[in-house]
Amino acid sequence: RICPRTILVGGGTILADGPTDDTISTYTELLREPNEVGSANLRDRLNRTSGAVRFTSVSAHDVSGNAKWIFEPGDTIILKLRYEAFEAAPSLGLYFALRSTTTGETITSVKEPLSLTPLQVGPQPLAIVEFPNCPLRPGQYALYVCLGNQDCSKMYDVVDDNVGLPQLVIRSSEMDGHRTVGYFSLTARISTDSDSDQPAHGQRVILRT
Repeated sequence: RICPRTILVGGGTILADGPTDDTISTYTELLREPNEVGSANLRDRLNRTSGAVRFTSVSAHDVSGNAKWIFEPGDTIILKLRYEAFEAAPSLGLYFALRSTTTGETITSVKEPLSLTPLQVGPQPLAIVEFPNCPLRPGQYALYVCLGNQDCSKMYDVVDDNVGLPQLVIRSSEMDGHRTVGYFSLTARISTDSDSDQPAHGQRVILRT
């Protein structure tokens, strides 16, 4: 059962207080705005990295270009990362990880070079991370995103909950808990022996993801 009244709090301020459907709509609208992180919690970021190249905004989108952080299993998720070089850098790489919001463990990660040539001071090209037909199961996932040199052995910037990034939310109307437990859905086949006129290898059933 869903509570009929919901309160939305942000930065220590009550942003909405009313029927749950109305509060969820307010929350969704807030998530449509790109998260500007250029100057957010710089002390923490500079303590953890060199700060040579830093993120300026992070946003999530669907395939139609709509900004959103709430998806359903099988949706394509597109993350758009804007960043700027504040010092010349010899190369650039991206490390991205999804973490469990309950245990903090890394669920999956991506590491790729963005530029093998030196970066000059100033705004840089947009980086896009796309997850086609994302197999994540319902839940909330925390983002951990880093910029570094091409192999990420030296980090330039990191954003996670230190800048208040929204969590990636996967929701589903599936009521069977056996189909939603865990982090990922896998396509599988089950073969069963049968005494009927089936081929020798048995019947095959493709499981739903």
